[in-house]
Order: sequence, then structure tokens, then C-alpha cells
Amino acid sequence: MNNQKVIFLLLAFCVAIFNSLKAQHITQEFYANGQLKSEGVQNENGKLGKWSYFYPDGKINVIEKYSNDELSGQRLSYYPNGQLKSNENWELGLLEDSASYYYDSGQLKRKGLYKSGLYLGIWQSYHQNGELKSKGSYRIGLPDGLWEVFSEGGILFQKGSYKEGKEEGYWEFFDRDGKINFSGNYKNGKEIGEWFEYSRKGKKRLYFDYRK
Repeated sequence: MNNQKVIFLLLAFCVAIFNSLKAQHITQEFYANGQLKSEGVQNENGKLGKWSYFYPDGKINVIEKYSNDELSGQRLSYYPNGQLKSNENWELGLLEDSASYYYDSGQLKRKGLYKSGLYLGIWQSYHQNGELKSKGSYRIGLPDGLWEVFSEGGILFQKGSYKEGKEEGYWEFFDRDGKINFSGNYKNGKEIGEWFEYSRKGKKRLYFDYRK
């Protein structure tokens, strides 16, 4: 390849880069008081790369990334006090992979996985004191499998399974001291058969018969 061709290719490459940069521009939006509200890069396809959003006092609100005007990459949001509110991962406009959410104190609120924007696998939520609040599994965005719910003191409140988002099978419900209170079976989200109530001493008696 002679020097003339090399120079021509270099010029063509530089022109392409220049046109690409020229098509991109920084976009800013401001509050009425003049404080910056949002800032990011746009091109002819929409939002591109990192975008930042701010509260009226100038503190960061949200940091997110775009590709062809669709959320793509890590997205972080913050409370007005500066504490992290959420940490998500996006791909082509849909939530993907791990995500975590927090109280404004910084305590973890809930965490789990997404697949194509839907809940997937085990999700756990927590009380503000850090105690486990609930634990259960999802399938295709719906509760599916064993679920447990706990009090702020760590006492089990209820335990049972879901199938395609509806209660299914044997469930137990407990009082504030963790003693069993009610039990019975579900089918497709509805109570079936005999349901039982338990005394404080654990004595079992028929509460309701759904077969009648």
C-alpha cells in the first residue's frame, strides 16, 4: 500500500470519528433555581453512556448508563441523605442479574436476582433492624416454592409454598411467640379441606371445613 492510500484511509478514519463525535452532544436540564437536574450524552439514537440526575440541593439522585436510549449497565440510586437506595443491573432496558435495595439508614432492605426483567430464584427481605423479614423463591416473576415470613424479633410468622404465584399445599401460621396458631391446605390460592386452630398449649381443634 503506497503512502497516498495510507493518508487517504487515515483521513477517512478521522472524518468518521469527527462525525461521530459531532453527532453526540451533552444534554443538561436545570431546576427553576438554576441547579443542575440532569446531565448526560445524547446522539441521534437517544441517550448514550453515563447519565446523572441530581436533587434540588445538588446531591446525587441517580447514576445510570444507556446504550441506544435503553438502560444498559449498572444503575445506582440514592436517598437525599446520600445513602445508597438501590443497586441494579440493566441490559437493553430490562433488569438482569443481581439487585439490592436499602433503607435510608443504609440497612439492606431486600436482595435477589432478575432475569429479563422478572424476579428469579431466592429473594430475601429484611426489617430495618437487620432481622430477616421474608425469604422465598420466584419462577418467571411469580412466587413459586417455599416462603417464610418473620417478625422483627426473628420469630417465624408463616410458612408455606406457592405455585405460579398462588398458595399451594400445606401452610402454617404462628403467633407472636412463635407458637402455631392455624394450619391448613391451599389449592390454586384457595383454602381447601379442614383447617385447624391451636390453643396456647398446642391443643388442636377444627377451625373450618372447606369441604362443606
